[in-house]
Amino acid sequence: MWIFLIMLGYLVGCLYATWQLMWWLKRTRWGHKHKLHGIAITLGVIDLIPIFGAFLPQSTFDAYLQKIGNIWLGWVAVFGLCLVVGHIIKHIIHMVSTRQAAVILATMFAITASYNVYGYIHAQHLYTHYYALKMGTNSTELIDEQLIGHDYERIDQDLAYKPQDGEKVTRIALLADMHMGVNTMYSTIEDLVDIVKSSDVDYVIGAGDYFTSSYVGLFGADQYADLLAQMTADGTPAYMAYGNHDVTEPLFCGFAIEDPCNVYRHEDMDKFFERCDWQMLPDKGLDVDGIQFFFRKDKNKTGDGKNVRMDIGEIADSVNHSAPLVVVQHEPEDYDQLATIGADLVLSGHTHDGQIWPGTWFTRAVSDNAHGYKINSGISTIVSSGCGYFGPPLRFGSHGEVVIIDIVR
Repeated sequence: MWIFLIMLGYLVGCLYATWQLMWWLKRTRWGHKHKLHGIAITLGVIDLIPIFGAFLPQSTFDAYLQKIGNIWLGWVAVFGLCLVVGHIIKHIIHMVSTRQAAVILATMFAITASYNVYGYIHAQHLYTHYYALKMGTNSTELIDEQLIGHDYERIDQDLAYKPQDGEKVTRIALLADMHMGVNTMYSTIEDLVDIVKSSDVDYVIGAGDYFTSSYVGLFGADQYADLLAQMTADGTPAYMAYGNHDVTEPLFCGFAIEDPCNVYRHEDMDKFFERCDWQMLPDKGLDVDGIQFFFRKDKNKTGDGKNVRMDIGEIADSVNHSAPLVVVQHEPEDYDQLATIGADLVLSGHTHDGQIWPGTWFTRAVSDNAHGYKINSGISTIVSSGCGYFGPPLRFGSHGEVVIIDIVR
């Protein structure tokens, strides 16, 4: 039922935006009656694209509808907010002249275009977020943290922690929220691979959401798999947890339509991961250089229709408590419970750091850790803002990143 309320809200918002746009156009020289009818009909058809993209059976045609729909959502959301401000302005001015209407409307278009163009370009630019952590059993301390751009060489030359006598450093790359799908740019994934390869990591760790609820939506999937396989071509192991979007399900404006119990992982997704040479570890642990890693299933969508994952007690029984414990889980949660079993570090994604302003404000306000390093319930936690984007292919007020972590012991 709630998805239909969201859909109703979307349609009401689109009708409001069209109504307000017609009002402004009527007060300009562009406001010819027949032109307005044509504009309104065109907008109505485009407004329906995200709905068709959500409810049509998954196919290449449906994927292209989703691609267009995601871009449209970005434009209509920003322009809609501008129209709300314009609605307030017209009540303040009362009598809006033809010139004033033209200037205000042109300003709205300029803001919308600038927001979306900048947001799209910025979303393709990946940063490198570097952390150095001093880790022992039941103790983890942040030594250093730096954020850099596309200068890969600086990772080793300027950023790397210089170990003292007797210290051992294990370097990992944390990947999260790649959200490969209809709006993914191949060049962005190339940058991701370049960052990982140039960082000379010992292990690649994944915190989920490599897909965006569809395998069909990733055009040229084999090419992407072969590209990502370059990260492990030199023998670097890759250990991954699943996320809530590593399943097949229809989405409307980013919201799931199906009941989680009816959602399954497409077999081609697991074949894709095999081609990447990634080891998927749902509710499994392993020893990595004397550090105990445990990879949790997603809480809501396990991909098998059961939606059951190991509880905290079962995790406690399965791990080696004589070694430092790192928990990898898609969503940053359960910190109080994980503290009871001696977790030293929790690695997550999911939040995107809000991805698009003003959503960034809301995400940071409601999350235990929306992004970056933070101590929660006595545990060191790192949340990646993600390598990709979800819904509109935009980032504004946040950034995409690959996380590089030096664990010092």
